[in-house]
Amino acid sequence: MSRFSFESSALAKRCLEEPGTARVLEVIRSEHRVMASRLSMVEVASAAVRHAREGLIPEEVLEAILLALEGDFRSVFEVKPLEAAILGRAVDIVRAHALRAADAIQLATALHCAGKLALRADLVLVSADQELNDAASEEGLTVLDPCRA
Repeated sequence: MSRFSFESSALAKRCLEEPGTARVLEVIRSEHRVMASRLSMVEVASAAVRHAREGLIPEEVLEAILLALEGDFRSVFEVKPLEAAILGRAVDIVRAHALRAADAIQLATALHCAGKLALRADLVLVSADQELNDAASEEGLTVLDPCRA
């Protein structure tokens, strides 16, 4: 059984209707294990708040999204904390791939999780960020872009 590590650009599709939302929901509702970095909660909340400030979603929808997000991080996702080893690896990833800091942390988290599995192929990074996807592929991870699946 595969495990899916959700990066923020994909995870946001669970809360905000965007291209790729159906595929994200399909994976989350499957019998596969799903995980996410603690950082993802902050990034998705930030995206939702920005949508509300821009008038793209009403305030009551924002509140529902934030409550659902908290619930997901309590009961749906296996949440990976920001450990020193992950942050150290993120610095190496920044040097190797010139990713933004948050993306490097997301990739370092996925690689950390993959390193604990018998086969790296058992972990799939779910991300809609092409630059991150390219770096993840170069690092040997399988990538699922929900916008292209």
